[in-house]
Amino acid sequence: MDSILKGSLYTAAAAIIWGGAPIVEKAAMDYVNPVVMGAWRYFIAGFMIFVYLRSRRVNMDISRLAGRRLFLASVLGAALLPALFYTGLFLTDPITASSISNIGVVWVGLFGMVFLKEKIRADELAGTLLVVIGVWIMLNKISFGSSVGAFMLIAASIVGAAAAVMERKSLLTVNPWIVSLYDRLVGGSVSLIASLFFVGSGAVLLSAQAWSYLLFLAVFASLIPALLFFYGLRLIEAERSAAILSTAPLFTVIFTSVFTNSSVTQNQFAGAVIIVAGVLILSASRKLITTMKHYTAIAINHEVNSVKKLRYIFSTVEGKDS
Repeated sequence: MDSILKGSLYTAAAAIIWGGAPIVEKAAMDYVNPVVMGAWRYFIAGFMIFVYLRSRRVNMDISRLAGRRLFLASVLGAALLPALFYTGLFLTDPITASSISNIGVVWVGLFGMVFLKEKIRADELAGTLLVVIGVWIMLNKISFGSSVGAFMLIAASIVGAAAAVMERKSLLTVNPWIVSLYDRLVGGSVSLIASLFFVGSGAVLLSAQAWSYLLFLAVFASLIPALLFFYGLRLIEAERSAAILSTAPLFTVIFTSVFTNSSVTQNQFAGAVIIVAGVLILSASRKLITTMKHYTAIAINHEVNSVKKLRYIFSTVEGKDS
């Protein structure tokens, strides 16, 4: 299987799961503080990864440079990002949160060019523009009361883009499991310490409903999609990976329509479709494009030959008539 296609499929699976996550997270906020929820979710997922790696006796030693890079990426991507995102989700709704957070594709493309020396082709630029337009359409009628939440989500998208680029750099030399361990366990620990300082005992003394939501989110909305994302990130460029993840709003729209009583607006649906169009352009491999050009050339050549044959037949008929 083509490596770009394989990486795209891994990332698409993560996008589907993360598309449904905001709906569950929004429901969980009835029982737990948004910032505390992000801290425990990442910490539990990181602890599970640690136990798994210890049981498999996986070597977790990494260089100092990689360790510093992963520590910074984990603080940004698994401590600061959840705090910003969950606060924004609390102030808005799942579709809005999922949509705004995916503006990160723009920042990832920019950071990828600056720090990873990755080049953006014309088709990738066109796809990125479609994603941005789709997100803008979805948010065209955002209420004033949600503007603060939208600002928090935009900040989260920038932080997430920076973390993704750092993790992409680390994945060149470090096992994806180790990257995920740092991302979840270190980031979750930092968030928990901050939560204890700001929230106090409320960060630990949680109800049974809160713990059930946290365990579910840690496994199915954090651990599994994160590993899928990391494996995909090893095979495709940072901006392409983030672009595929931007299909998450489409799945959020679908899951919201099917599993909740909330209505989906025309803007939300149209924006989701445009985002998908942009992602299809971004995720198409060069091999696929080359194949399409090849078969297009064959079809054109076939039509030209058909026209030549018709001309020959008509010229022959005219000659006989004369």
